[in-house]
Amino acid sequence: MPESMQDRITNLLQRASDAHHEYEVAVLNGVRDEEWEQWYAAWLIEHGINDLLNSDMQGSDLADLLREINAMHQQTDQQKSWAQYTAERLIDTVS
Repeated sequence: MPESMQDRITNLLQRASDAHHEYEVAVLNGVRDEEWEQWYAAWLIEHGINDLLNSDMQGSDLADLLREINAMHQQTDQQKSWAQYTAERLIDTVS
């Protein structure tokens, strides 16, 4: 069975999360990245998020959207992972 768009985006977001964790450890010496959404946006665009969403979002627009979605996720019971929740919201908002 082919992987759904939501699954592909969820997987891409999880890969971004893993890569960002490595960045925080290796580059920021374990310090929390307060501008994480900028890093994620650049990484996601570089790794094809616009192709998956059939969009042409710029980094700053995606960063703003990620920040908003993260704030919404924090208000939920968080039964869905951040990656799952964010994938759903991106599809609903952008597609």
